Amino acid sequence: MPKFQNLKHALAVLVVGSFAQGVLADGFVCDATHESLRIQVYNRTQAIEGTRNVAVMVLSDPSKPRGQRTLLRFDADNDGLTNDGARYTATLLPRISPLMDTQVQGIQLGQLHEVALKIDFSYRYPVGNDDLVAGVLELTQMNGDQLWVDLDCTRYLKGSK
Repeated sequence: MPKFQNLKHALAVLVVGSFAQGVLADGFVCDATHESLRIQVYNRTQAIEGTRNVAVMVLSDPSKPRGQRTLLRFDADNDGLTNDGARYTATLLPRISPLMDTQVQGIQLGQLHEVALKIDFSYRYPVGNDDLVAGVLELTQMNGDQLWVDLDCTRYLKGSK
């Protein structure tokens, strides 16, 4: 009987280990269909924090030289970034000096109130790594005006096979 118990233990470790190493991170990389704009969102990787909870969102301009591409970066722990499923929302606090010269889709960053990324995705109907889904970026200005940008989003699953 002790050999059977050791085998059961070994199988349990193997099963748990295979799930733990299945996917190391997940998120989406979205590109504007007609503009030079990329939005990346990544979810938390620690199960205790909830792996379906957003960790970071980055807006960048891929046409710019390296080191100058990042337009905005939001962190869930510090910057008011939240999500409800595949709707990611970042609320900007009024900032004046460094953001007034930079623009996203013709809007000065200092005039933005909210950035919302909506992706046509549900964990009920998951898609695989590198699968394409539609998305929309919604930029809301301080005065209430809104701009929508169509996106092509690719599922990112680090560590998937």
